Amino acid sequence: MRNIRWCATGYWLILALGLSVLAVLLGLVLAVDVFHHSGLVARLEQRQWHADLVFWRDLFAEGGPAEVLQWLMLGLAAGLAWNAAGWLRGLGGHPRLSTFWLLMGTALVLMLIEDAGNMRTAVHDYTSLAFGMRAAALGEYAIFAVLALLPALTLLWHWRLVWQLPRTRILLLAAFAAYGFAGIGSALRRAWYEPAGWWLHDRIFGGQLTELPGICRVPDDRIAYRSYPLL
Repeated sequence: MRNIRWCATGYWLILALGLSVLAVLLGLVLAVDVFHHSGLVARLEQRQWHADLVFWRDLFAEGGPAEVLQWLMLGLAAGLAWNAAGWLRGLGGHPRLSTFWLLMGTALVLMLIEDAGNMRTAVHDYTSLAFGMRAAALGEYAIFAVLALLPALTLLWHWRLVWQLPRTRILLLAAFAAYGFAGIGSALRRAWYEPAGWWLHDRIFGGQLTELPGICRVPDDRIAYRSYPLL
């Protein structure tokens, strides 16, 4: 029983770690890119990290601190899930619950592989070259659907069992909601995410945000990509 409680506590610790580090990263972005904290900006520019200092790009880029944090959280969560599966299998009498955690751990590893290997980006790029942007969007949807299929089927097969576990139920519902929001938001980013960003830039921050180099707006208020892709 101590082992399973440690696993349950571990998931909350992973969540707390991720949210805490993310809050620090966003705080740095606010200080440098939004409020232009003069002392901090001056010290960073003296170190000449970049000719143009844009913390949002540096911290949330591919392979940057935010994405490495995501890989770490996925790996730790998968390890805890497999540990719980092995412990329950060793006890006997809990084969279905053990299978549930085994499959969930596998799903987390698949997400880690996709995220670290940028499979979605590769599918988008090659599909857009071959068939156009609409087909590329469908390709992204397909990748998200494949990644969601295993955890979704696992939850459907074991929902009565899992629903009796309050902590697990809360975490799973929150995880599926966050995954759906992130997946749909990313696939439809040209339609709402980027215009929303420009709206915040102009209306809320009065055009004072540090803009990413290589990006400009075209006459119909959309973003034209020149050299640096945001996503």
